[in-house]
Amino acid sequence: GILGEGMAGLNWTRLVALAGQLHPLTLKLGVVFALVGYGTKAGLAPMHTWKPDAYREAPSPAGVLMAVGMMNCSLYALLRVHVVSRAVLGPEFSGRLLLGLGLASVLVATPFILIQWNLKRLLAYSSIEHVGIMAVGVGLGAEAATFGALLHMTYHSLAKPVAFFSAGTLAQLHSSSNFDRIGNGTFSRAPVA
Repeated sequence: GILGEGMAGLNWTRLVALAGQLHPLTLKLGVVFALVGYGTKAGLAPMHTWKPDAYREAPSPAGVLMAVGMMNCSLYALLRVHVVSRAVLGPEFSGRLLLGLGLASVLVATPFILIQWNLKRLLAYSSIEHVGIMAVGVGLGAEAATFGALLHMTYHSLAKPVAFFSAGTLAQLHSSSNFDRIGNGTFSRAPVA
């Protein structure tokens, strides 16, 4: 085929270089499938439903891997797919899909953040909101917006592990991550967490 032999044919720089020869309908299907697959891993709405339960049950180190590693890798893969899609279809197709899923994620997560009763579920909905903000940045397509999304990914990668390890410490201290069990006076009992 036009892409070459073996795995080298799927290299995204090769796909961008041969963008004019790629079939637009096939690429549209590929973008949609990538958004569903990687969007589920990242926690974009409406594929986010696994995240609150998984975060609640996961030990803190596993939660950090889900919140930082899986989310960032998934968004990075979506960014690569977006680059190929922009080269073939223009910025509108994948950009609008990312923008729509990002806005949906922010809108879905916000009310659940406000009524949350469990610290680790709160972190999950926070991650859903943050991935939505990042997807909006990439979906807007402007250079500054994409840079902002990448910067947000970086800061989220630094802040979320601290939040998870603090949540784990509080959950161990109180034998629960439910807010009613944690109660008042946490600052005096665990000031670092």
